[in-house]
Amino acid sequence: MIANMDDQRKPFVEKQLNNCIIRVFNPKAPDHLFKWHSDDKHRLLEVLCKTDWQFQFDDKHPFEMQQGQKILIEKGLQHRVIPGITSLWIKIIEKD
Repeated sequence: MIANMDDQRKPFVEKQLNNCIIRVFNPKAPDHLFKWHSDDKHRLLEVLCKTDWQFQFDDKHPFEMQQGQKILIEKGLQHRVIPGITSLWIKIIEKD
């Protein structure tokens, strides 16, 4: 468990496209890589495909992500994704 705390690998690959980031999350990545975290900017996340993944804000119940759904993540707000069994494709637009 302690060794996993220093694991800085990411459970996704990403590509920058114009003003957005496309991320593809790997459902087979180790669970410890799906960490609670916060971001330095506001982000608008859009779910690009049908998925069985969940999203969770700090102190809130997780909810199922739906294709086409947009989720606003305020700067500094703790959150995480919870893996399903298929890949998760999302688009991220950062806002100041």
